[in-house]
Amino acid sequence: MVEAEIEAKEFRDVTRCDTVASSVYDYERVADAVLEIENLSLAKSICMNALDQDPENPRLLFLVGRILDLEERSYWEVSPGETYFSRAAEKGYIAADFILGKINNNVWGRTRFRRAFFSMLKAARAGHLEAMARISLFLGRRSAQNFRQEILELAKKAIALGHADAMAYLARGYIFILSDTDRHEEAINMLYEAERLGSLEASVALGQLQTYEAVPAGIRTFIRENTFGGLGRLLKAAEKGNKRGAFVLGVLYSGITFSIPKNREKMIHWLCQSGRRGQYMLAELLEEDVTTYRCPRIPSRIE
Repeated sequence: MVEAEIEAKEFRDVTRCDTVASSVYDYERVADAVLEIENLSLAKSICMNALDQDPENPRLLFLVGRILDLEERSYWEVSPGETYFSRAAEKGYIAADFILGKINNNVWGRTRFRRAFFSMLKAARAGHLEAMARISLFLGRRSAQNFRQEILELAKKAIALGHADAMAYLARGYIFILSDTDRHEEAINMLYEAERLGSLEASVALGQLQTYEAVPAGIRTFIRENTFGGLGRLLKAAEKGNKRGAFVLGVLYSGITFSIPKNREKMIHWLCQSGRRGQYMLAELLEEDVTTYRCPRIPSRIE
């Protein structure tokens, strides 16, 4: 009887909005995660209607924020979903803190970066696994300087819980941010292990170290493959949908290295595949207005 009542209650709590917009980063979701929302305008209408019926529901506030955040805008523009995420976070919805950390890290200004860090830290402290994994990406921020030990502990906890990307993020922190040369071999080994466990972020980090001209001195001593092995890594990650991999590829094809020839078509293709950040970079490389430039329609694959 009790189980039946619980099931009925859970069923009533699931709205149509949940079924069209639930996020993989929301561990309190009541429906299966929707990795890509195909019809944003329809989802927006559905979720706005649901929120009208229950305007203080933190989960619905979060879902409306997610939909608005996905709408087209320039890379540095403030997310139109921020207000909804903030309201959800104020009500204790942890996934909203994680997303606030993620989106404010992409908006220019020290105040925004500070907000991003403390939102991500709040989510990580609350046990949000993805926030724990990504918190080491903030190691170089001024706002995070007094929290370095806690950041490292949270990242290591995510690794212990089996988050392979957390290993990649922490290794990047050791190599690019902390500049701890004594840890370079350990960091590279972490990247290889994370890659073995399926981390595309690790593949991208290794690929970047293999292909970029400007990398920490001596780091390539610990890397087994050559430049073209790195290019293959990046291509594999980008083709599997990793946006950072696509971004790194696009930048490489802009002609920044001697070993990889400039290729305008591939530069445009991969930067456009990498999302708002790539679109912004492409506008700068093409000397277009970054506030109005939009990527051309491009095929999903390129030879």
